Amino acid sequence: MKAGVQLFLLTILSSCCFAQAKFEQGYFIDDEGTRTDCLIRLPERDRNPITFSYRINHEAIALELDIEQSQEFAIGDHTKFTRNTVAIDVSGDDMDRLSLQALPEFSRQQVFLRVLLEGETNLYSYSNGSIRRFFYQRPGDEVAPLVYKRFRNASGGTSTNASFRKDLWNSLQCECISLEEISAVRYLQSDLLDVFARFHDCSDLPILVYKRERRGKFKLNLRTGIDQSHTTVMDERFFTNRIDFPRKINPRIGLEAEYFLPIMNDQWSVFMEPTFRNYDHIVELVFHEGTPIERSRVNRLKYRSIQVPIGFRYRYRLAPKHQFFADLAFFLESSGSSFLRLEGVNTISLHTGNDVALGIGYQYKSRWTTQFRYYVGRRILLDTSVWFADFKTISLIIGYSIPD
Repeated sequence: MKAGVQLFLLTILSSCCFAQAKFEQGYFIDDEGTRTDCLIRLPERDRNPITFSYRINHEAIALELDIEQSQEFAIGDHTKFTRNTVAIDVSGDDMDRLSLQALPEFSRQQVFLRVLLEGETNLYSYSNGSIRRFFYQRPGDEVAPLVYKRFRNASGGTSTNASFRKDLWNSLQCECISLEEISAVRYLQSDLLDVFARFHDCSDLPILVYKRERRGKFKLNLRTGIDQSHTTVMDERFFTNRIDFPRKINPRIGLEAEYFLPIMNDQWSVFMEPTFRNYDHIVELVFHEGTPIERSRVNRLKYRSIQVPIGFRYRYRLAPKHQFFADLAFFLESSGSSFLRLEGVNTISLHTGNDVALGIGYQYKSRWTTQFRYYVGRRILLDTSVWFADFKTISLIIGYSIPD
């Protein structure tokens, strides 16, 4: 069981590594200044891109533009990049490799800068994975760096060149922002956005902030299908004494509540699905068949429960209308009046243990789903040390997402 769950988790994590973000509505301006409305996908999240993929529409093939072919591109109202040639401080920030000089070590590069705020004075950011720098632009001026650098001083300690605060004080002069407040600004996106926004607000100037709203989504899904279940009841004192309750198909119905996490374009979600399940079967065992001492014993397993799987799900988009998903769920359960009746022995109330389920499925148009789910196995006779039963199930589930 543990090996299967570990393999399942490894498969999901591997898929995440190779998964691609979806195409979103946007535009680009080419090197000639022509704007093209299209669908755009960014290749990476932790660094400024040098290329991006686009489609004219959902059915068109994906094409790629690089920094030499495009001077600007944007996605919705939350992401915008502009091409600029700027001085980037390439000094490392690793404590073991700090520079011995206070001045920034500039390298002039042509890059796509991420636009954080547009107004009278613009704010930009740049990241290549190991460094993160901020830039600003006043009216009529070129884009200039906001300098913050840690360096090793003569005594072997660490000092900081925070000249970006001087640039902020000189560029964002207004009666609402004091020198003390500028001195407290950290070299963080949140702090810089705040002081730039306050400057424009104080001067009664309009701004446009590019920021993706990180809000989760909530959906309800109707879920129906069939369960195929079976178990074998064994006497742990005499392993030859066993009762096989055969595979039986029963209907299932449930209502799933799913919350999409505000990460990775809604590819991760958590869910809870109260579900009613029923297994009721009688097995007649015949002993000494065909002899004068032939006898039979009737045994019944009645297992009715409301199960509440709680788990997480990962989606992999193949196309705008088609996606696969995989999920892992852990179960809470109320089994009520369920019992195992063994003729000639006694009636045993079911007391169930934990169960884990692994599922894979397909979703069409974000509405219809088909899923196969495998339940690792649940012990149902925990209150007795004599009898053992591991109840196993596989399910085929059809789902429909209720429109918002």
